[in-house]
Amino acid sequence: MYLKDFENKDNFQKNDINIDLYSDKDEKTNIEIVIKNNNIYIKSPNNRIQVVDENSSVEFVNEHYKKIDKTIYEEYSYNLDKIIDPRFKVRYGTVNSFFKSCYMRSKENCKLFCTKKDTACTDFLLHQCLLYTQFLILQVQQI
Repeated sequence: MYLKDFENKDNFQKNDINIDLYSDKDEKTNIEIVIKNNNIYIKSPNNRIQVVDENSSVEFVNEHYKKIDKTIYEEYSYNLDKIIDPRFKVRYGTVNSFFKSCYMRSKENCKLFCTKKDTACTDFLLHQCLLYTQFLILQVQQI
């Protein structure tokens, strides 16, 4: 959250306690704060409470919001030849080809539905082959 973008800012100080309050609009809010043993306890009956610390995804930034543009990353220069390993060859293609994925699917289905003594396994595999060839014929006809 960008703190300088909030409409209202108030500061409360008493003894060793300093509280900065930021809000985007004036609302009636009841908050009870208890500090004991280095812990802060907050109670607010009409608001949702979210903890912001070093482990949370929310962060307080004491600035105005800046839209990211090209100048931010154009300021930096880098040499790709030093970063990329020259022994690495780029290969374009899918991880699994269509044929390999059909083979893997058939193999997995056979494990699920067939046993070694079952003759239905061969029928199942033949049926898979026929479906696959029909699919290929339809694909060729569409081209």
